[in-house]
Amino acid sequence: MSVLGLGGLVFYLALCVFLFLTGAYSVLNQLLITLVLLYIAVPLLRFLFFKERPKKQTYSNFFEKIDAGSFPSMHASRSFALLFVFHRYFNNTMISLVLLISALLICYSRLYFKKHDLIDIIGGIVVGSVTGYLVLML
Repeated sequence: MSVLGLGGLVFYLALCVFLFLTGAYSVLNQLLITLVLLYIAVPLLRFLFFKERPKKQTYSNFFEKIDAGSFPSMHASRSFALLFVFHRYFNNTMISLVLLISALLICYSRLYFKKHDLIDIIGGIVVGSVTGYLVLML
């Protein structure tokens, strides 16, 4: 499990619910758009550039094969996209630093638990950063 589930979908969605309940609709929209784009980009890249995980997963159909793919890391993508969106929203160096450290710890946990190789993490960081940046520019 990554650092307290911070790179996971459940955490991301819980954060969206919190933003909705607190009325932070602008950042909520940015996070939801980012999430949708990541769930298009990462599976597409895994399909185009299939790479097995360090601890191989068995699969028997197309969707399981995409999930068994390692490149790029969805956890790294989500955590760095979140970092970009919240960096702009809070505009606070300390919060951004905490988010960066959390994102790096999430990436490290993916390596430690042998879910990804370094290239998968780097790919996830690039995909998440580009996606977060593009959404902020829209």
